[in-house]
Amino acid sequence: MRRIGLAIAATLLATTPAMSESSVAWSCQNADFEIACTAAGCSATASHTPMRIRIDPAEISVCAYSGCWAGQPDMRVQLGGFVNVAGLALPFSTDEADRRDIAVSIDTADGTGTVLVSGFTASPVTCVQG
Repeated sequence: MRRIGLAIAATLLATTPAMSESSVAWSCQNADFEIACTAAGCSATASHTPMRIRIDPAEISVCAYSGCWAGQPDMRVQLGGFVNVAGLALPFSTDEADRRDIAVSIDTADGTGTVLVSGFTASPVTCVQG
């Protein structure tokens, strides 16, 4: 279901002007907490290892624990003050079979954002350019 929602969002956003290839890169982290979601709802986890998220015009990577989901973004657009990036079926560096859909949205005005990793997390993040 989440994959269908991400595909619909990507289709809708594909009609907006794409960001130029000279767009800045962003680095994000969920330093304070992680949120785990299931069909029953979402809750903050008791403890976590912060994720490292990096997006640039050529790659999106979300690193957690022992590796990273990474690859070329399938969608990258700027809507007003929001940078939105998504990658579909990105492989995990230590387990090629572990593929996840990933979406990152960043408010460029204050550097806050959200990362969604299908079947893993939906978490607020703080981000910096560069």
